[in-house]
Amino acid sequence: MSDVRFDSALDNLIGSLAEKVPELLADGIIIRDLYGKLRIVVNADAPEVERLDKLSAPVWIELGAYGRFDGRHILGTDDFFDPDLMLHDPDIVEYVPAGTNWSARILDRQVTGQDWARAAAKGSHPTRVAFYGLKGGVGRSTALVMEAYHLGTLGKNVLLIDFDLESPGLSGILLPFSELPEVGIVDWFVEDAVGQSAPIVERMAALSPISQMPGMRGSVRIVPAFGIDEHDYLAKLSRSFVDVPRAAGGVEGFGARARRMIEALETAYKPDVVLIDARAGLHDLAAVSIVGLADSVLMFAVDTDQTWQGYKLLFSHWMERPSVLFSVRNKIVMIHAMFPEEDQSRRTRSFIEHSHELFTSTIYETEDETGAEVFNYDLMDTDAPHYPHRVFWNKRFLEFSSTLFADGTLGDDFISATFGELFQCIDERLPGGRQ
Repeated sequence: MSDVRFDSALDNLIGSLAEKVPELLADGIIIRDLYGKLRIVVNADAPEVERLDKLSAPVWIELGAYGRFDGRHILGTDDFFDPDLMLHDPDIVEYVPAGTNWSARILDRQVTGQDWARAAAKGSHPTRVAFYGLKGGVGRSTALVMEAYHLGTLGKNVLLIDFDLESPGLSGILLPFSELPEVGIVDWFVEDAVGQSAPIVERMAALSPISQMPGMRGSVRIVPAFGIDEHDYLAKLSRSFVDVPRAAGGVEGFGARARRMIEALETAYKPDVVLIDARAGLHDLAAVSIVGLADSVLMFAVDTDQTWQGYKLLFSHWMERPSVLFSVRNKIVMIHAMFPEEDQSRRTRSFIEHSHELFTSTIYETEDETGAEVFNYDLMDTDAPHYPHRVFWNKRFLEFSSTLFADGTLGDDFISATFGELFQCIDERLPGGRQ
């Protein structure tokens, strides 16, 4: 079947195994390599592997190029120096082909994008909120800054993380260049790779001048992508995503390293709330923020076909990986960004309908005959993740800078009118609820 393509190869393999060799589907781990080719690892010795390889021979022929190897298609414990590392790899996830009841364990080897399928480990930490958008230019970073200001007026100590490493700029909004800290996030990653990140953690954050404003009862600190004396940023950035060896064996990926960094920063600065400026798009940096770090994810969107198509790509990816989906779906909060001044009733309805359609076609569950509780919400349910909180468009924020605070351009009433729904949304997610 030479016409088999990447899109169908994995699902075809799972279907063939379910029909012809169900024991392999139940007990094996499907490995999809960097080219999309497929093999299976089993916890078995050489004679059993040989038997399974012969038994499954017809399955691989049906996969065309994606099932074509010179050697065996079934690998066992004798094929690995440390089989436990392979059999218990943390990147193994459950995969369910769309429209089926089949389930398989897969290990998807990818150059990038692995962190979209790495669910975060549970743990105790300050409230973390990620600000995310598929595209730039929707006011995400400005909204984050205003949220930090709002939380500061409530007496919260806020730590802002500029995790948009490939387009850094959060520090430029809230910090004069002369007040940048000594080092930034890329410095932590390159020093961590050689085992010396601990000493620089307390030199990574700087106090924003807005912390000194009247009415501020808390503090706002920024962890920028780079420090004040940066001169080789691109060289550091290119090395930030490498996996590093673990002392106990194996390697530690970028997502796990990012979690360690955030935990070290939280220990050093003791914030009440951590706000993460996630990279736009479908990059690993966004994946780490959304899947691996945040308790809540504000997904900024404007009501365009491009927006909904992009989010559907992401939601569909999770839909086929239930273990990841279950850890992510309750984090999602839709934000109707740049909400217009005119025709507001119609535009609100249009956004809600498109958002509900997105969720219904992907991550909302279908009610079954047993009446069991399912993850599903009505169109106009204001508590639903698809139901948006609005950030209103205003030309004063098109070229936003912290000087607008100092010169009195931004009054509290004006800020509340623009960002009030966002503030309330996050307030309700803090310990103790609405402040």
